[in-house]
Amino acid sequence: MDRFTWGVVAGIIAICLIALGNAVFLRAGEKAPDLTTPEGVALAYAIAIQNQDPDRAWDLLASPDAAGFSSPFGAPPALPPPVTAAPPPQPTPGATGTAAATPTILPTPARPGITQEQFRQSVYNNPKRPPGRRLRVTGVAAIVPDRARVDMEVIMTTDGARFPWFGFGGPGSGYTVTFELQRRGSTWLITSAPPVFNFL
Repeated sequence: MDRFTWGVVAGIIAICLIALGNAVFLRAGEKAPDLTTPEGVALAYAIAIQNQDPDRAWDLLASPDAAGFSSPFGAPPALPPPVTAAPPPQPTPGATGTAAATPTILPTPARPGITQEQFRQSVYNNPKRPPGRRLRVTGVAAIVPDRARVDMEVIMTTDGARFPWFGFGGPGSGYTVTFELQRRGSTWLITSAPPVFNFL
């Protein structure tokens, strides 16, 4: 090969080495999410879903109802509309005819929640789509004391000539998802999470 070709090859190798070194440096400098803050718990949940670790994510939920429902199971079955039943008419003393009945609203059954095994399968059956998705907390707001809302931007990185395999994905489109959390002792638990496919 001539000098020009050798120069091109050397330049590509140098770029790859720099990218790899920078990616390793970034990973080494990453800190575990702080579970004493609502944004830390939301981030830990999203990372667990990305890593396909549903049991870790499940432990961050306040209840099964907080899980983000997604395929293949979808949301729990819809509740039937309330049933209205009229009691037998009661005659009014001293009046003729039949008194109007007062309708009574019968209680509706509780909606079944998702099980931990269903949650596992919803994570495992949503394979990760390359090249990846980056997470960024964009806002934290207090709803009432001991309750908070966390907004998180999910950025879909693009592949191509920017060496995403070394942590250098190109700019991509993004969207915002929202968590709701409640303080429980020294930590926070999620009371409403986005569907898991948002993070895979």
